[in-house]
Amino acid sequence: EGFKVHHQLPILSDDSGVERSVWPEMWPLEYLQSIRHTASYKLNFLNSPRGREGEYWKLETFLYGELDTKVRTILSIDPATTTKVKSDFTGLAIVSGGHVQKTDGTKIPACEVKWALAVKLTGAELRKKVLEILEQWPEIGLVLTESNQGGSHWSAILYDLPVALEVIHQVENKQVRAGTVLNHYERFRVLHTSELTKLEEQMTGFPRGINDDLVAAVGTGVM
Repeated sequence: EGFKVHHQLPILSDDSGVERSVWPEMWPLEYLQSIRHTASYKLNFLNSPRGREGEYWKLETFLYGELDTKVRTILSIDPATTTKVKSDFTGLAIVSGGHVQKTDGTKIPACEVKWALAVKLTGAELRKKVLEILEQWPEIGLVLTESNQGGSHWSAILYDLPVALEVIHQVENKQVRAGTVLNHYERFRVLHTSELTKLEEQMTGFPRGINDDLVAAVGTGVM
């Protein structure tokens, strides 16, 4: 009869990634944040029954901790070309590479995902945000962004950074890359410093989730 179904997300974010509840009198933001990692939240608030099982990551896939030794820390960017309402977010993730020590004393290569944020910023506003992150996290020694969206323009946007900038072109599609990154998770070679709820929501919902920018940003950093 001409009905149009609209699903409103329970947690909304502004362009800078600041969150608010869609109905704070009913569901305070603190409450939603406290349950957003659960299967019940995905089922009842995100309208995503597939989130209960997941095609790639599951809730038990995530390990929490820190690397025993850190060699390099990078800021990985999965950029969006526009800030239109229907466009993807730009994904930002801080990933450290190093080693973890096994119980027998041997060390294996591993990564530590320290932080992840989705923003709707491009151009000068994105550069400003990147500079703020580099100021807050002085251990970052490299900014890594893919060139599939925006091409060579990223070198012009992210100019005069206090650390090196590397622009790469991704050849494989996101699902293939996600499968490779998942292998590292399942081999216990990726740690999350703490519960990264937005990232973990996207990972457990991939590839059918609303957004996957953080999945891509972390994937580039881990690979």
